[in-house]
Amino acid sequence: MRKWGKRRIVGWALGTIAAIALFTGFVVWLGQSEYRQGMSHAKAGRHRQSVGAFSRAHILRPTDPWVLTGRGIANRELKNYDLALRDFDAALRLLKGRHDTRVTAIYCARADAYHQMGRYAKAISDYARAVKLDPTDARACNNLAWLLATCREPQLRRGDLAMKFAIAANARTGWKNPSYLDTLAAACATAGKPAEAARWARTAAARTTNAAAKTALLRRAKQFEEGKVIVETKM
Repeated sequence: MRKWGKRRIVGWALGTIAAIALFTGFVVWLGQSEYRQGMSHAKAGRHRQSVGAFSRAHILRPTDPWVLTGRGIANRELKNYDLALRDFDAALRLLKGRHDTRVTAIYCARADAYHQMGRYAKAISDYARAVKLDPTDARACNNLAWLLATCREPQLRRGDLAMKFAIAANARTGWKNPSYLDTLAAACATAGKPAEAARWARTAAARTTNAAAKTALLRRAKQFEEGKVIVETKM
């Protein structure tokens, strides 16, 4: 009788473990499914639906920083900046002590939010952190350079540093990205090098296939030759 009782207990325990494993696997699968839906909605520009899917994923995967980051980006696109910053901050806390390209992406995402909010000093700080973590990240280098060159707050402009990071961004992309070349042109203008600024603006114009962008860049080249600089309009 005692032996049979032990078998039943062991069988019940194994069955319980199997049930827990099955349920856990289902929860993981469901969380991944909601995460994929959130990503799909985001790519299609359906940001409200994206927030909903990421929120459901967060319930199932509360310690997943990428779920929080995805929801933060969706909220940023909806201009729900406080909610976006809350998610980015939480994601970075979960990854505290980690130093890899994925952390860089979160700093860039938070910097983009600060930039759109007009909190330029914080945006510059986060872009700089991203570049420090991954100096090969061309987008982070370019965005940092653009703000340092064109910031609406004159005290934050640094033409010399803007040139440094713009050159890094272009070196990473083979000097073929017209947007990054435009950033270098703006940086040169802010650094007091109008001839170089005009030259890079014309190079950017030659690289783009967009007729409107080409016209704008050639017009900008003439402005640089006149000693003018670019001041970013509010996003």
